[in-house]
Amino acid sequence: MAATYQWKWYYSVPGLALGVVLLGAIVLLKANRHPRVLLILLPLLIVNLLWFGVVRLLHFPPSARMQFGPVIASYTAAIAVLWLCAHKLGNRNRFVTFLLAFAVTAGLCLVGIVSYLGWGFPTEAVAGLIVLAVMVLAVLLAFVLAGWCCRNRYGPVQFMLYLALWTVAVCLAGTLAFYSIGFIVGEMTVPISTLLLVAGVFGLVLAACVYVINLPYMILALGSPFFRERFYACLRLKSMPSALITQMDKNPQVASFCEEN
Repeated sequence: MAATYQWKWYYSVPGLALGVVLLGAIVLLKANRHPRVLLILLPLLIVNLLWFGVVRLLHFPPSARMQFGPVIASYTAAIAVLWLCAHKLGNRNRFVTFLLAFAVTAGLCLVGIVSYLGWGFPTEAVAGLIVLAVMVLAVLLAFVLAGWCCRNRYGPVQFMLYLALWTVAVCLAGTLAFYSIGFIVGEMTVPISTLLLVAGVFGLVLAACVYVINLPYMILALGSPFFRERFYACLRLKSMPSALITQMDKNPQVASFCEEN
């Protein structure tokens, strides 16, 4: 017997939440009302194509796509919005910048998970939020630590190498802490070697995902003057080009500087 299901157009509205926030960040923020801001769509497109390719190549089952798809989409959109808001977050105390960046990114990830999985918070939603929390902390802490390593001598290649190193380190530490707490709460007795192996493998996979997703955004930030100014404003390293640092102190948006470059 055929089953009938009533569907109304507004059932799909929650799934559009990330797109609405992304569009709002472009339209509502005055500094983003520039044609160059549309370059932020390129990393979004690249990451989604990569995810589609991985799903097809590894023949992900529907259950895996349902579990990991919202995580990838939420994280990717959150990083895009973070870059769109970077000019508002930069030129502040580094700790304040970190807290604001974490609030923006974590908030967008929560919006993404709720958009895809609803407010009921099934097991997939809780697991997705935990993974996203580790990913957000990994990318932000890796930025801070890579910047600290480049405080005396900054270079794009040097920064990206340190970023890779610290992304791996933070992901490994995060997954080790997560599994340790999970085993303790679940009262499971496992050998230390098993714990280290499971946490290590998952941490390395997660670090690779974080870095690969972040890479197109970093290429954009380093290659486009429009976004490079925001990147410099957030890190504010003395070893960065002094002319740009001075210009940022005079005008946080540096719109005219970006036009000239």
